[in-house]
Amino acid sequence: MKNLIVIVGLMLASTAVHAFPQYVSGGFRGSDLMTAEEQAAHAKKLQDMQTYSECNVYMTQHRQEIDRRAAAKGVSLPTVRGNPCDVMRTFGRVK
Repeated sequence: MKNLIVIVGLMLASTAVHAFPQYVSGGFRGSDLMTAEEQAAHAKKLQDMQTYSECNVYMTQHRQEIDRRAAAKGVSLPTVRGNPCDVMRTFGRVK
């Protein structure tokens, strides 16, 4: 909950609000298993989402792919914390 409050504060303080600033800079779960191009495409895809259900389907597929890559490389990923789709719905970015 504390992390959500920090994210909300940062988003409100920013003049150029992105859906998730950490997605632009590559600081998200599994980003080290993606190329720079994949990270940029992932951030763009999230920002272009129109509906909550579309977002959840995409995030489920994304997490499965990242988990598959991690398993193939023998890498341990942190537990999934939060759902960007919930945050976007809270801010009215998806319906």
